[in-house]
Amino acid sequence: MGVIKHNQNMKGDVVQFGSAIAEKSIDGTAQKELDKIRASFSFRLGILITNSFKRPWLIPLIPFRLIFLFKQAFLSTGEGGRKEEIATRLCALFFSSHPKQSYEFYKTLAIAKRMKLMKPNLEIVFFTTYPDGFGLLEKEGFSVYSIPHKKSYQGMDSKTWNSMIQKSLEVALRVHKPYILLFDGKFPYRGMLNALPVNQNMIKTWLKVDIFSVKGTSLPVESINLFDAILQPKDILKIDEGYGFEFNSDVVICDPIFNKDIDDTVSKAEARRKYGIGNGNGRLFGLIDLQTGDVNSETSNIGRCLSILGEMDDVHLFINRKEEYIEDARLRNKIQFQEGSLDEINLNAFDFAVISGKYQSIHDTMRHSIPTLCVPDSRIIGERQVERGAIAAENDFSIVLEKPHTRQLKAAFQRLADYNVRKTMSKAAKTQCFENGSYQVARWLLDQSPK
Repeated sequence: MGVIKHNQNMKGDVVQFGSAIAEKSIDGTAQKELDKIRASFSFRLGILITNSFKRPWLIPLIPFRLIFLFKQAFLSTGEGGRKEEIATRLCALFFSSHPKQSYEFYKTLAIAKRMKLMKPNLEIVFFTTYPDGFGLLEKEGFSVYSIPHKKSYQGMDSKTWNSMIQKSLEVALRVHKPYILLFDGKFPYRGMLNALPVNQNMIKTWLKVDIFSVKGTSLPVESINLFDAILQPKDILKIDEGYGFEFNSDVVICDPIFNKDIDDTVSKAEARRKYGIGNGNGRLFGLIDLQTGDVNSETSNIGRCLSILGEMDDVHLFINRKEEYIEDARLRNKIQFQEGSLDEINLNAFDFAVISGKYQSIHDTMRHSIPTLCVPDSRIIGERQVERGAIAAENDFSIVLEKPHTRQLKAAFQRLADYNVRKTMSKAAKTQCFENGSYQVARWLLDQSPK
């Protein structure tokens, strides 16, 4: 049997990835511009005059056809473009660009589930760039289109990957004809933007936490303006201070979005039993939700926290990370590992938590009245962890230490070990709670549906 050789060009280089878009086809941006030109009043007027002179018998009809053309122009919307009368169906398409382990994935899922609950005949379709959520979405009864993230393809450039996104999304849009598209991601992919039709009947929305609460953005304003509305969940930070730049999209404010309702969570005793932790003997159960740092390092925040907690009697720990080897023998039997979104964790089980100042960590622990030690990471640009932690401290439901020393950490854990201190912090957290914004967003999206 002969050896099959990889296809190579004349120089001996391995042939690069192809494109999902045929070479002779018009790219998405050019196609949209061409559609706008063809739909414009001036172009249609020129075609009318040209065709009339080509067919002289049509000249007497020009006045009537002009009336019809002016009427269409009067009813048009947008800049120089006629509103396309492309029919849509009772279908919502969710474009999720987050992995299953993230909070963002679950808030999108939460909205979809509430929409389906409110309107059972609604078709819901997901388009994802992380196949790890495929099984969960199918279990909920949602159709799924999935293109693996660019990192899954060895050596693939962004242009090629975006062409795959564009063509796949175009197929989904043509087949399902959704009346609304909800994008959930930090920045819209170019392939997604190219796939968005000129069709004004489909409402385009962007669900994003905190994207416009910082001054300025590297995202072109033109890309923001492609969306009809920005859906922005509330924060303990103020988000109505102005965005620092102008854009045309409407901003719809909602409460923080949670996948589970507070009434659906199990009791503290049952939650602790699921983790093999009893309620007796005053044992404390702590959640460690710091995603960076070496668990065995005395210089990392998580390493120092574990070292201190390991010296405390009757403390058991749950770390929200992939399992790692613990060198300290005292800690090995006191720690459980499980990576996942906080939506998947029984938060009622915990007596305290060590968190960063991320949006999810603050709001989920606050919602479950969990006393926290907050160690914000100021190196992550745009997340405003330090500011969020400061507000949590001002409202007395969190102890906040930025760049803490070992002595400060020991003092903080001694406070958290005190039942009366934890009780006071829990009461303070309850006064700051929000409603579940997933219902608000679901109702708003359904209100936009065809009547």
